Amino acid sequence: MYYYSKNSRTKIIHTEDCRYHLAIREEHLGTFQTLAEAHAAGYRLCKVCNPLVGLFHAEEETLMEICRQKGLSISLRRNFISISSPWSSWRILADDNRNHTKLYHRNDFGPKQSGPVAGYHDQHVNYATLQEYLGYIIDHDYYRMMHPLYPAPQPKPAPVKGTKRYRKAQAREKRKAKKAAAWNVLSIIDSLSAQNQTRTVV
Repeated sequence: MYYYSKNSRTKIIHTEDCRYHLAIREEHLGTFQTLAEAHAAGYRLCKVCNPLVGLFHAEEETLMEICRQKGLSISLRRNFISISSPWSSWRILADDNRNHTKLYHRNDFGPKQSGPVAGYHDQHVNYATLQEYLGYIIDHDYYRMMHPLYPAPQPKPAPVKGTKRYRKAQAREKRKAKKAAAWNVLSIIDSLSAQNQTRTVV
């Protein structure tokens, strides 16, 4: 259960044991059953309740060094931690279980799945530190680099003689040959000109 003040415009929610929740008068108290429900309504956890804030600031220096070495980027957002790499995009969210976090991966391939994070799917992993999440992401990217989901595109077969594609290919080759011949003539002219200038100086 998450609590908020109906009189507040800040759209901040609190857990049951948060000191700010305890300060809200009962007649002004509103509730959400889950974080997903609160996020959908535009609410976010307060800094005292949100485990991501403490994790991020406790590990920030080490996280930035790992990101610098591995070409990643990480930032603390309103309701999540965003991580991007050259290969993938990720989000870490607080879970309904107190002090738990979950990792979500952007759907780059396949059908778009529904869930707490639009366009992302749950990786079903849970770690105590953000450094462990970065390690998982680095390993995941390396595996995908070595085992791509789709094979590399194959070159097109040679055009069949007499087809429209064949005639276009022949026309391209002729244009290339003309350009090459023109460059050869220009190169010969430049060479002869340079030789004449050398003889004149001597």
